[in-house]
Amino acid sequence: MDFREILGTSNKRRLRLIELMYYSREGLPSERILNELECSLPILLNDISLINELQDNFIVEKVKGLYRVKLKDDVSIGKLYSEALTTAPEFQIMEQLLFESCDNISELSSLLFLSTSNIQRYLKKIEPSLNKAGILLLYRPLRLEGKESVIRHFFYRYFIEKQYTLKYSLPEMNDDQIQSIEKFIIEFTKINHLAKKHIFHKRLTYSVFISLWRIKNGHHYAPEELRTQGLLLPEKERINDFSRMIRLVFNLRLTDEIMRDCLWVSFSDSIVFSREHREAALSDNPRYARLFNAHLELM
Repeated sequence: MDFREILGTSNKRRLRLIELMYYSREGLPSERILNELECSLPILLNDISLINELQDNFIVEKVKGLYRVKLKDDVSIGKLYSEALTTAPEFQIMEQLLFESCDNISELSSLLFLSTSNIQRYLKKIEPSLNKAGILLLYRPLRLEGKESVIRHFFYRYFIEKQYTLKYSLPEMNDDQIQSIEKFIIEFTKINHLAKKHIFHKRLTYSVFISLWRIKNGHHYAPEELRTQGLLLPEKERINDFSRMIRLVFNLRLTDEIMRDCLWVSFSDSIVFSREHREAALSDNPRYARLFNAHLELM
């Protein structure tokens, strides 16, 4: 899904303004900007003031009748886009729905320093996008309900939307804890002779993080949908850091079931990254075989 859908009109407009400024370094006249954004001059001036106030990566200034952007040396459009999303209340609310740290609107209001009426308004705005993805928003307590694979993939798309560098930024975790997840994935990849692709490593890193939060909050992937043969699990003595991390951060004890749950994208055959895994999936997963054959017919 396009996560811009959940942003309010003002945030969408400011995001578009950032893009216009970034790709027009020579500067733009106010008439062109107003036409692109379909807003009035007072609204534009207010947006520029807010953007300059809320971040320090760049500044929008007016020089000789043209609005220009002055950037720091290492700032990319990806970083500007990511930070614009990170500060958007709608995105802050989405993240809290993963953590399930608030049971009601009042608690969420206190946590995010927003009024209850604004929280309610943002939730109502988010709800249609969730429904479109097949996810139900519950209000008492504040939870997401639906097919587990859909909810986990939804949060994966959310974090990918926010990432702007090769380095992972997982909330509520320090660098050592993130590294323990990466080592766990490297070990899993190595023992199963999976393709060493950055895109696969990134997918698993975010999936493990999201899955641990879902498991911690009592939302397990259906075990009958996860294979028990065809893929190897890392030996526990080789992933001690990961075991300690999930006990410390998530209050979970490492078991084979927990590992399969964390690695659901592989153990459900949603992502196949080796010849051996593909052969196993074709032999004992009718749904995968059907989709695989349909794909071959289209080639």
